[in-house]
Amino acid sequence: MKQTINQNKVDANAWTFFHEGKSILVKAHPKYDGYWCGVDGNIYSVKRRYLKILKQSLNKNGYLTVGLAENGKTHTCWVHILIADAWLEPSGLDKDGNLRNQINHLDGKKTNNKLCNLERNSAKENTHHFRQVLMKIAEETLAIDT
Repeated sequence: MKQTINQNKVDANAWTFFHEGKSILVKAHPKYDGYWCGVDGNIYSVKRRYLKILKQSLNKNGYLTVGLAENGKTHTCWVHILIADAWLEPSGLDKDGNLRNQINHLDGKKTNNKLCNLERNSAKENTHHFRQVLMKIAEETLAIDT
């Protein structure tokens, strides 16, 4: 996508721009200068005068990654972590005092990196979500298929 950067500023770090008739809300990544994280699950480069959607690759664990250039080096980064770092609250503690330093995909799909599908949680909360939500969905799906 080549679009001049004539976006509308929403606040100090968030902007909207239009692509294919849709308004996309993006936020500057706090660590990687020149990259924006969209609520649509995409990472955008603004290092030139045009917006560019970065190509995502599937890694061996089933997560989507992108390559970000910084100081002449390319860093392979997980898309869901980039989006969470830009949009979600910083790591904190859950009600039991456990560090919320993991990103959970609410629907269990590792490739769905839309902001509405991500939440920051602790390892305990992540395990609970897997057992109580995702296993139930899997069991219901298997029951329907048989």
